[in-house]
Amino acid sequence: ESAVAYARNKGAVVVCAAGNGARGVVEYPAAYPGAVAVSAIGPNGQLASYSSWGKEVDIAAPGGDIRRSGKQEDGILQNTIAREDPSRSVYAFYQGTSMATPHVAGVAALLFAAGASGPEEVEKALYAGASRAEGAGWNERYGHGVLDARGALTALGAPAGKRPLWRRLLTLLWAL
Repeated sequence: ESAVAYARNKGAVVVCAAGNGARGVVEYPAAYPGAVAVSAIGPNGQLASYSSWGKEVDIAAPGGDIRRSGKQEDGILQNTIAREDPSRSVYAFYQGTSMATPHVAGVAALLFAAGASGPEEVEKALYAGASRAEGAGWNERYGHGVLDARGALTALGAPAGKRPLWRRLLTLLWAL
């Protein structure tokens, strides 16, 4: 809990997996105040069969759901270390709220790059830009809704796909 508070006080957005217990209990550290708790949706856009949910959930993101369909390709493809040979990397399908969490962390980084000034502004944009699931408001399964990068950028006031002028000029200067 103190690590979450420390990171947040230093300006970080702390994004945590809600857990894979398939029940209405968000695991720690996601349940701590200041953490962004992420539940997982499957390829059908519904809460994944394994995903934890509860009053602390802030947002949902793609986490795969191999269990429901039995098809590996319904998971999240990632590059990882080969179990049989740690000196080799492989691509493999996984599922879990730990697969959903990096999606949210990546959009949080995108929002900082687009000019967000701190964690409060990033979280506000994430939640305001989320696609609403099962109604218009917050709920225990999806939080504020399903992650939507374009929606979050729009909520921040940054044009999607367009960097601020100062960043474009800095990139040009660096290229020269």
